[in-house]
Amino acid sequence: MEVRHSPDEHANAELKQLPARRDEGNVAWLRRTGIREGLLLVGGSSVIEFRIRVAQSRFRQDLLPSFWSMAGLLVRSRVYTVADLRRLDRVPEDNGVQRIPLRELDDPRVYPNLAILQFTRQNRLVRDKIEHIAQQRGIVDIPALIVPWLGFLWGVPGYDNPLAQGKGLPSAILIETAFGMAGIDLTPGLASLATCPEAIWQAAKWWTSYYATSTQDTAKGAATSLRPVGAFVCRQPAAFAVEHPAPRGARPRAS
Repeated sequence: MEVRHSPDEHANAELKQLPARRDEGNVAWLRRTGIREGLLLVGGSSVIEFRIRVAQSRFRQDLLPSFWSMAGLLVRSRVYTVADLRRLDRVPEDNGVQRIPLRELDDPRVYPNLAILQFTRQNRLVRDKIEHIAQQRGIVDIPALIVPWLGFLWGVPGYDNPLAQGKGLPSAILIETAFGMAGIDLTPGLASLATCPEAIWQAAKWWTSYYATSTQDTAKGAATSLRPVGAFVCRQPAAFAVEHPAPRGARPRAS
C-alpha cells in the first residue's frame, strides 16, 4: 500500500476524549458531545469486529489493532453504512448500503468504542450522495468489496487480509466515496478504495493542515470542508473478542 505521511508534527487538538459515565449508553454519550450529525466511527467487540480491528494494524505505526471496526454517517438518528457484515439479505438490492437506527449501536458492551467527527456541517449533502450510491452500483460496487472480506472474516482458505491487497473495508469505502462526491477528501494520504476506519481516524488526527488549506478552495455545489473536530470514547483500547448473548428468539448454539 502506498501511503503518504502527513507533514503535521502534532495531533489534532480538536479531537477530544470524552470518557463515558457509569452505565452510560452510546446514544446518551453522543448527546453529551453536542454533535448531532457527522462521521461516526464504531469499534465493536464481536469476533468479526475483532478480526477487522486487527486487520487494520498495518495502518498504525505501533502495529496495534485499530480502535474501530465500522465507519458510518449519522444524520437524524440514523446511521448510513455498510454495517454488520452478517446482515446480507438486502446487499444486492441496496448495493450494500444499510440504514440503521442509532439505538441499535447503543450497547457499550457490544460497541465499546465510538467517535463522532465533523469534516463538514453539510452532512445531509453527504447523506444524499450515499443514497445515490445505493441506487448506482456503477459508482462503487460494494457487494464486490464485501466478498473478500467475508472470506477473510470467516477464515476461508485463500482469503488473506484484504487490506494487504489494497482492498478497503466496505463501510469506510462507502463513506469515503460519498464524501469525495461531495468534494471532501477524507484520507489525503491514501487511495479511496484502500481505506478503512483507522485510515479515516489517522487522517482526522494528523492531517489538520491539509484540511485548513482545503477549506479555502471549495468548488461550487460541494460541501464546505472543516478542519476536523469531534469527540471519542474508547472503553476497549486493546482489542479482544466478547461473546454476546444471542438475540431474543434465536436458536441456542450447540456446544
